[in-house]
Amino acid sequence: MGILTLLSTRDIAAKLRTTPRDVSRLVKADRLRAFAKAPGPRGAFLFTADELDRYMRDREHEHVDADEPAVDDDEVAA
Repeated sequence: MGILTLLSTRDIAAKLRTTPRDVSRLVKADRLRAFAKAPGPRGAFLFTADELDRYMRDREHEHVDADEPAVDDDEVAA
């Protein structure tokens, strides 16, 4: 049995080269699925590494041009 490692909103933002706010918008838009949320109104979302991998694979299939930003404005519009 392996150990489940969770990544915070800030960890995901760093890996995607974006902001924690944009990561939260991706969750709200159901583009990125949080495993859990830390307590409190400003608690960080927590993600599995597998979910980050899934999101990045999906993005690769959607965007052919590697020079596009890590998160599209349309993707995170509130």
